[in-house]
Amino acid sequence: NSIGYGASYNNSTHTGGNPNADFIDNYGVHWDPIAQYARSRGRKADVKRGWSLSGIASEINRGNPVIIYWYNGLSNQTRYSWHYNYGAKPGLHSVVVYGYKGDASNPTGFYVRDPWPSFYQIFYTSRSFLNKWSYFGYSAVVVK
Repeated sequence: NSIGYGASYNNSTHTGGNPNADFIDNYGVHWDPIAQYARSRGRKADVKRGWSLSGIASEINRGNPVIIYWYNGLSNQTRYSWHYNYGAKPGLHSVVVYGYKGDASNPTGFYVRDPWPSFYQIFYTSRSFLNKWSYFGYSAVVVK
């Protein structure tokens, strides 16, 4: 409710609201509204685009939660005109990265908490992590 709702995504017409401004039912919300929400609650939050694995590891070492945006691994990746309008893509998913293996300057993998379908704790090698994370341009929100 605090983020706001936009027009729901419609699978038939391939239209919907702007996920860069509001939560869109049947899609989700992008990074800027999440960071704005955290700031409205008295937290600092940085949006990262084109970010790195070492950047994530560095923030984890500081005790900061990192929310990343990536491909869910299940949805058809066909794009529609609505997706082009707002940088949205089928298969939007976000997870919280809470740990890593290896050296912070060159991590070999990451531990994430995935809210879908419940709070699973999963380990991804850096290669598989990057593969899913590249889908949304290595985007993240760091909450401080």
